Amino acid sequence: MPDFQVRRTRNELVISGCGSLDPYLLTRLLRHRPPSVLPFSLVTADGCATFYFDLHGFESLGGYVYAKGKQASGKALLNALLSAVREAESALLWPHPDLLVPGLVFLDSRHSVRIIALPLPVQMKPGALMTLFDALLPTDDFSPEMQAKLSSLLQANDYEQAASLIASPPPADMVRHGISALIRTRLLAWQDKIRVKTAALFRGSRELDITAPLDDVAAMPIGIISEGLPGTKDEELGEKAFILVDEFLLGRDSRKVDFFLDDERCGRIHARILRRRGLFFLEDLGSKNGTVLDGHRLAKYREVILPDQAKLQFGNLVYFFTREI
Repeated sequence: MPDFQVRRTRNELVISGCGSLDPYLLTRLLRHRPPSVLPFSLVTADGCATFYFDLHGFESLGGYVYAKGKQASGKALLNALLSAVREAESALLWPHPDLLVPGLVFLDSRHSVRIIALPLPVQMKPGALMTLFDALLPTDDFSPEMQAKLSSLLQANDYEQAASLIASPPPADMVRHGISALIRTRLLAWQDKIRVKTAALFRGSRELDITAPLDDVAAMPIGIISEGLPGTKDEELGEKAFILVDEFLLGRDSRKVDFFLDDERCGRIHARILRRRGLFFLEDLGSKNGTVLDGHRLAKYREVILPDQAKLQFGNLVYFFTREI
């Protein structure tokens, strides 16, 4: 479905086109759609798909800025937009560049941003949000210096730094003690990690009640990494690992990782897979050559949800991930 048509009325948006849809992305949109992505209903027939979006209670970003003018808060709107895009990316749902325009990005009654994601394999092009940023400039909420910095960051699709630049100042109590909000957040996270590690050290000294019931099985899924495609002979013959822990490290340093990556293009500790609340997450740990998930290169140090089936690439090595319960 490379080409599509967009038709909009006051309370409905219709997007239609012919071609194949990505089944993995469609499953994520139907079952794991994040709140920042506008919900839809779908009708398919004869190789063509039509998406229906109910716009009751929503207002386009362009319409809102036009109506409010300089009374609108450009920083708050940009921050909400960045939050929506980052949330969608974390769920591996990249908005189509042609849909990132003021008339097709929407605000709800609380001014939270809703974007449109389609089950199409796309990559965010450099400067994908520049058209939307330009639409916010009439709010007169950005100094020339900030406008230049944001333009540079958005051109590079560095949404993390852009959000930090327009973030609110730290609370007064943090300023008085000389601790920035970012440092305080990292300190608290580090303290929580120390507690978890320390608790693990003494776990073996506790008595084990073998009659204690297990937690809900659905909350303890098993992850499988295989060299071959699941369900084929290659899977049986190739390397395979079962993920039964909450943190699973991958890399070239066999002394520190759980899964050895025999490729010089891979980092010593290249990436990790986390298990939380019955879901698996993948995070690139700053590797030089990156980590690719279903054809999309991941941002460094940002967790993304792993679908139940996915193709992973670390350096030149390709593996398949499967989640089982």
